[in-house]
Amino acid sequence: MLDEAALRELAATQHGVASRVQLQQAGLTPRAIRHRIATGRWVSIGRNVVALGPVPTDIWGRAQAGVLAVPSATVSHRTAGALHGLPGLSPATRAPIDLSTTVLSAVGPADVRLFAAPIVPASSISAEWPSP
Repeated sequence: MLDEAALRELAATQHGVASRVQLQQAGLTPRAIRHRIATGRWVSIGRNVVALGPVPTDIWGRAQAGVLAVPSATVSHRTAGALHGLPGLSPATRAPIDLSTTVLSAVGPADVRLFAAPIVPASSISAEWPSP
């Protein structure tokens, strides 16, 4: 059964975007998703991501859409710095979204720059800085 409140909450927590899988988990059929897109209620952003209202133009919504569109992706590089408020990295509206992914065959939306991220074994990760 469709839970409209869950859809509104999903849109609010994900800057107005959701994956088609998330929408199906909320109770929508693929046909219902296509209908909402065809009637203009929602906007398709690529093959697997839908804007549940206007297409986001801010860096937060665009980054969220990119992460949902690219398998195993995470926000990285200049976009990550801008989202964290680092000096000199203002969240420009037109700047491409930087994502890193371990899926080397991944293809992202047109406004996404993809970077290959090697898979690092958990044994190589440390929460401490090395001693000088």
